[in-house]
Amino acid sequence: MVYCGEIAKKLNDSGQDMRKVLKPEIAIRWTKDSFYTHMWKPVQKVMYDTDSSKDLETKHVSEIYDTINLHTSTHHGVSSRFPSKEIEMLNELE
Repeated sequence: MVYCGEIAKKLNDSGQDMRKVLKPEIAIRWTKDSFYTHMWKPVQKVMYDTDSSKDLETKHVSEIYDTINLHTSTHHGVSSRFPSKEIEMLNELE
């Protein structure tokens, strides 16, 4: 997911490694996959009781994004707009 990659980069760029956000004992840099596993999927599970993003409707994706973006912007000063399909397709070509 492009959003996960973008927000992971912004968290890293602002010095907010995974330790700062999740586990204070150990420094771990964010990756697209770690953001998806440790932020996106737990919120998705709580909000919609599903483990697969394939089971989500478009409105569910928007609501999960809004929840996470509010948290990262409020508590960590980091936010990212959710990419449009066009941006996602261009990034997949790179």
